[in-house]
Amino acid sequence: MKTFNAQKRREIKRECRSRVSARLGTCIGANFLYGLPIVLVLLIVYITMFGSSFSLMLAGADETAVAQAMMRGTGSGIFTALLLTIVISGPLSFGLMRFYTDLSRGAQPGAGMVLQPFTSGSSLWTGIRMSFCLFLRSLIWNALPTFLLTNAGIVLVFLGIRSGSTNFLNVSIVILYVIYAIVSFFIGIKISTYSLGWVVLHDNEQYGAWSASRDASAVFRGYFGALVVFVLSFLGWDILAGGAVYLCILLGTLGAGILGGGLGLAVMVVCLVAALCLGLVLGTFVSAYSQTSLIAMFDYLATPEPQFASFEQADCDWTPTGASAPTDTETQAHTDESSDEPHDAQ
Repeated sequence: MKTFNAQKRREIKRECRSRVSARLGTCIGANFLYGLPIVLVLLIVYITMFGSSFSLMLAGADETAVAQAMMRGTGSGIFTALLLTIVISGPLSFGLMRFYTDLSRGAQPGAGMVLQPFTSGSSLWTGIRMSFCLFLRSLIWNALPTFLLTNAGIVLVFLGIRSGSTNFLNVSIVILYVIYAIVSFFIGIKISTYSLGWVVLHDNEQYGAWSASRDASAVFRGYFGALVVFVLSFLGWDILAGGAVYLCILLGTLGAGILGGGLGLAVMVVCLVAALCLGLVLGTFVSAYSQTSLIAMFDYLATPEPQFASFEQADCDWTPTGASAPTDTETQAHTDESSDEPHDAQ
């Protein structure tokens, strides 16, 4: 079993941060190509769902007709939105994870790699299958906690009404949701191990989606605690990115309220543009930084030790073919060991 300590974590993060910083513009382009089609599809679905309702409202129809049109649109639109999201986001996610995988391994991929799965029928189908697989795994893992939360909430409401204690009900509900949030956090980390099946499919596209996600998660067996610490180590970056965006929005709101008039409006527009730019740049950086680092951690754990000639792992049939090259520290250590070997006598 490999050792993954704080030193190795810092080393992986340092290398990935350097690679992402060097190609930040390309990362922004890749995320733009990933997000734009999804936004457009969801916008089309939204218009399809509620377009007739808005038309009736503008025509002065009564509230009953508007409500009925909205219910019909919602009923058919939810399934359509879910289906289109899986069909579109699956290949896009495959392309984006290909981009991040190559970037994590020291290559220089172009932003257009995000759209490559749409150029191949097999890659397109692989992306759809993997997206559905991750959706199904997430549904399975979240089903029981959500069921327990719902039933516990019903019981607490019943007890609160019966006892007539509002404080007891409020405190109990808050505690319940805090516990649910903590459980959901750990479930999210577990789901992230399945999502690294994208890396397995990057190395071998013929691999089954379910098997790829299973074997990717198996790589982290025995390292879940280290993975939790690894994920939490990016919390500061998340706070920085989110805080910068919200600060700009807050300044814009305060400026519009205090200054008023055209000057206040101009301040708000400038702050909103700044928030959008900061969100795009910092959000992309943090996302690329965390994803490439997670892939590098996966590659490190999945790659066999140098002294072994073959990859041996119980319950896993996948052999990594594109893992990261040895780091400078590992190369130096290997060189030092080689220099100590006795030379043949002349």
